[in-house]
Amino acid sequence: AVEYTEECDAEMRALHAHPEVVAVGECGLDYFRDFSPRPAQHRAFERQLQLAVDNGKPLFLHQRDAHADFMAQMKNFEGRIGPAVVHCFTGERDELFDYLDQ
Repeated sequence: AVEYTEECDAEMRALHAHPEVVAVGECGLDYFRDFSPRPAQHRAFERQLQLAVDNGKPLFLHQRDAHADFMAQMKNFEGRIGPAVVHCFTGERDELFDYLDQ
């Protein structure tokens, strides 16, 4: 996530212009290992969500131990993103229904 710069975003957008690229992702938040600082994860995730909005492609999402922050960021894009798959689900029943409600 710390490497998701303006240049990276431009490269991602160029790659997503190809018809062979059928989804945006894997993207999301992972607090289990915290390989990147959380603010960097949030910035990268927001940019990738915007990429999905801009190109209309579905999302392949990852969330681990970050449910509340993940849902808050997804809510910022409510009604603007299309289909999505969330994997690495390790949450509780109420969190599952948060996803299903989306």
